[in-house]
Amino acid sequence: LFAKRAQLLLRERKPVNVIRDADNALALNPDNALAHKCKGKALRLLGRWEESALCLAAGQKCDYDDDTQELLKNVVKPNAEKLRQARLRKESSRRDRAHKEKLERLRSAKEARQKAYEESKAQEKADFEDMAGDGMPGGMPGGMGGLFDDPELA
Repeated sequence: LFAKRAQLLLRERKPVNVIRDADNALALNPDNALAHKCKGKALRLLGRWEESALCLAAGQKCDYDDDTQELLKNVVKPNAEKLRQARLRKESSRRDRAHKEKLERLRSAKEARQKAYEESKAQEKADFEDMAGDGMPGGMPGGMGGLFDDPELA
């Protein structure tokens, strides 16, 4: 009953109602070829080519029809394939962009680590030079400063 009503609604070009009735018919009988075909044709009218191809192919498995096969082969499948290819290209470009961003983050992090390492080495060198120039860090203890100035010790 739902499949027949879906077929009549398809003739009236009411694809949303067709899909609803076809889904109800398929819920009662998943092997209903007419419901699959009506749903596929309605999805085609809505521009949902990939889903349409799946529904029409399912309808063809249940009950082969030359007209539906021609529609599937010449109209629906080429459009569904174009959409699939476009989706794959978009997904591929998104993955490539994410990979490039990740490489850029890694490169900048490596540069920052290298810069921090060089700065710490420069600071260490400066600290060492400051320490070496003064002699002992706190200076010489109280009476020993003139000890090395004595010519007899030299």
